[in-house]
Amino acid sequence: LVASPNCVQILHSVRHKMSHTQPTITCIVISRRTAVPASIATHPRYPIALLGVGPNAHALLEPFFSRKSQDVHLLSPTEDVFDQVFRKVELLILVLNQASEEDSQAALTLARQVQHTGFGVHTLCVVVRAATHSGGKHCAFAHYTAQALQAHADALVTLPGDADIDMQLWLTQSVGDMVHSLSGGASVGMCIEEMTRLIQNTGAAAWASSHASGIDRASKVVQKLWQHPFLVSVDLASACGVAVWISASPQALKLSESRNIMLELCQRISPAATVLYSSLFDARLGEKLRVNVFWAGVKPVSPPRP
Repeated sequence: LVASPNCVQILHSVRHKMSHTQPTITCIVISRRTAVPASIATHPRYPIALLGVGPNAHALLEPFFSRKSQDVHLLSPTEDVFDQVFRKVELLILVLNQASEEDSQAALTLARQVQHTGFGVHTLCVVVRAATHSGGKHCAFAHYTAQALQAHADALVTLPGDADIDMQLWLTQSVGDMVHSLSGGASVGMCIEEMTRLIQNTGAAAWASSHASGIDRASKVVQKLWQHPFLVSVDLASACGVAVWISASPQALKLSESRNIMLELCQRISPAATVLYSSLFDARLGEKLRVNVFWAGVKPVSPPRP
């Protein structure tokens, strides 16, 4: 579903240039979110719901609580999760920051709560791992509880706890881009059904973003993305689906920049992968260009043979 003539140009340019190196790109999806008429929707529907699991996750989600959005439903950790999301939410994003044993215990409690019912909706789990200096016992328990949650989630993004990244800022921007792309304010939007199909039963996932400014910022932003600490141990070529959000201030994003970014990204993914694309306007970026990418169904990098 093509949202604008510019999207057609991007799609055709990427397909033409990639044909010299790869046989085909199976699917690039560019679409608009379609509102469900009130007469059809029998329950309140939210595209995305957020739930912080454990006390340190709530700190990461604080910006969402301070500026509530009609497109994001913030769940209560003290109420039954299944009752809060079933037939009310399209995509549930769980956030777990394993900074303490209390956080991991909260994750284990949640996993046991949904042991027989599941979450009832498509679920993406974002886990900030315990830092390596936390001790072997704590790291082992944290790993066990993350696996317990993963058993009930479609996709799991695991982030290093000792990376030099502002996790609260990164999460706010990354989830914010996803939410923005589902709204009518996006230049080129996404459909929540496409996003849920992308992550459905894909297992391990990766998520990273970067920004750049100045001359040749499109090339710079992609090169910075490849160096992101979240992608160090991930084989991006193994992904079965990719979602791309490109953000810039209004009137500052050039068609050639979007085309070049998509071309460089597609060179590192499988030709069989489905690609979702969205472009967003954010006046706060000024001269910066931001790229936010989600890879579904990734595998770890294979260790070198001796």
